[in-house]
Amino acid sequence: MTHSIIKPDNCALAFTIPLDEESFKQKEKVPDREYTKETRWELYEKKIAGIYEKMKSNFQQLGVNIFYNVTLDCFKGLLDGEIDVVILFAHFRNNDSGLYKPGIEFFDGFATIPEIVDVVPYNFSGILDLTVCNPTTLVVKLKEKNRDYLIKSGFGNATPVVWMGFYLALFKYLHDNDSTYIKALEETVKVFHT
Repeated sequence: MTHSIIKPDNCALAFTIPLDEESFKQKEKVPDREYTKETRWELYEKKIAGIYEKMKSNFQQLGVNIFYNVTLDCFKGLLDGEIDVVILFAHFRNNDSGLYKPGIEFFDGFATIPEIVDVVPYNFSGILDLTVCNPTTLVVKLKEKNRDYLIKSGFGNATPVVWMGFYLALFKYLHDNDSTYIKALEETVKVFHT
């Protein structure tokens, strides 16, 4: 898969974070929701959801498959399907306090690292692009499974708005060029670092 030509319609943007007011207000129904817990909608809309709304039509015009309010089951379905690259936008809880285990906050609640590793199919041979904060422990566990897929992740904090802009540029590159995902990542990084 790393040597295959990838187009935006081979990719999925999978958002576990809310991007509209109705989804944002669902936090009251999910007791362990952290990402939006201490924020009001007006501020969240200004910093994240509203900016995505301005970019959304660009993603759609490029042919990107966009999934909102992604649950653990939905994530598993994306990995089972025909999509070659799954880009997961999510909050990652890295601390193990005894009360809470590290994991990803899906729309319907947290999934622990073992639960996430378990849903990645053994036959998945695509690219899992983790746009989450500090996912080192998750990446290590995913790689321990010796599966035939590539994991792309960053280290440190993942600011959603910055990454949305990055992926918009990446998808534009993939749309306009016959390129592998890795080559497109490299070229997009060059643009962002100049």
